Amino acid sequence: MPGATLEPATVRDHEPAPDRYRPAYFKEAGVIEKTPVFQSTALAPGTNIVGPAIIEEPLTTLVLCPGSCVQVSAHRNYEIELD
Repeated sequence: MPGATLEPATVRDHEPAPDRYRPAYFKEAGVIEKTPVFQSTALAPGTNIVGPAIIEEPLTTLVLCPGSCVQVSAHRNYEIELD
């Protein structure tokens, strides 16, 4: 539709549960046995996750080091802050 504007998705605080846990190695912290793993499809706009964590996308994986955090934007982009 010409001239139509897209409404942004609603942003809300969302705390998803991890899909599972797995061991992961981080240079600064060594092996963390219970690193939470999230599926990207479970992350709604407004989701905040603090590392260490792993986010699995269909074609890639996002690894959050301890102390870093990610927020899912209204358009489902990842906004990452590094420690």
